[in-house]
Amino acid sequence: MELKNFLIELNKYLKKKHLKLVMVRNFKKLPEHNIGNDLDLIIKSEELDIWLNTIKIFCDRNNLELFINYEYFYCTGIEIHGVNDKDGKVSLDLNSKLNWRGIDFYDSDQLVNDSILFNYPIYYAKYEFINCYVTFCHSFLYGGFIQEKYINEFRNCLSNNREE
Repeated sequence: MELKNFLIELNKYLKKKHLKLVMVRNFKKLPEHNIGNDLDLIIKSEELDIWLNTIKIFCDRNNLELFINYEYFYCTGIEIHGVNDKDGKVSLDLNSKLNWRGIDFYDSDQLVNDSILFNYPIYYAKYEFINCYVTFCHSFLYGGFIQEKYINEFRNCLSNNREE
């Protein structure tokens, strides 16, 4: 299954559960092309089980193989084989908490609630500075570094949104 078809068809299943594909980074060429290593989805904190069950049903009905790679308190990483993305699979990170060491750096529920359509079926944060802020915190707090590919985006965001 092509990545674009996968995202559009998965979205149909998600909509039945009032869920949507919300991202804060690496979404600018989606649904046609994934420019990252995986797709980082932001989901509401209490909806992880609904997401996993919905994706499992979708995969079963479309002859795709679902693997759970890891489960952290803030994120569950899954891999779906049979999607033409990276090496015949797509990796999804279901980020259910934007939290580091017990402190929320942003509210995932609010981000999902306030998200707007970017390019069907992909949603993103209503304000550019939220995408940048969450991406910065995620990389720096969890990984201890900032990826160089985001530096210009952060600079532009800061200069364009000084008041925020």
